[in-house]
Amino acid sequence: MAKYLACGNSLYDSTSTINGEEFGEHIGGQAVYGTAGIRTWTKSVKMVSCVGLDFKVGYVPWLEANGLDDRGIYYELDYCSHVRMQHTVTGAYNTTSHQSGLGYKEYYQGFLEIHPEHIEKALDPDTVAFYHHMHQPDSVLFSKIEKIREKYGVRFMWELMYMPGSFNTPYFNMDRLMNAAK
Repeated sequence: MAKYLACGNSLYDSTSTINGEEFGEHIGGQAVYGTAGIRTWTKSVKMVSCVGLDFKVGYVPWLEANGLDDRGIYYELDYCSHVRMQHTVTGAYNTTSHQSGLGYKEYYQGFLEIHPEHIEKALDPDTVAFYHHMHQPDSVLFSKIEKIREKYGVRFMWELMYMPGSFNTPYFNMDRLMNAAK
């Protein structure tokens, strides 16, 4: 049973520095970082993520080493997202995403995203709150999250990834989002 859920993407990251130094793949993504952050204060946390079967290679040993299990993991594809980050002289970085050589953006976009239905299924009777990372605000998604919050009495914290223009759409309503967060 987990009092807290950390929901989001799970990725394998590889990085290179501006000097060309390469670092091999390591686990990453909002779900693992959220889980690690909550785990700092409590053992009562469940990681919730849609992943590929290759998740078992790097993540399951990390979960086990931290006293966690994979009850909140949904195996949806053969491969997790693999992200290559190339740092630039400005301190920023460029990314490319792929899964087993196929273009992630072209084919897999959305299959490994966490949806409210995944969160609701992962709730335990004693869950009090969940963290969720989202790429952009969406009124349908937040409406579903608001219903989960009301039905189960849980709190949530969201991390919105800023995308230019994402807050200036006819579907985005900050008042509605703030109400869902109460």
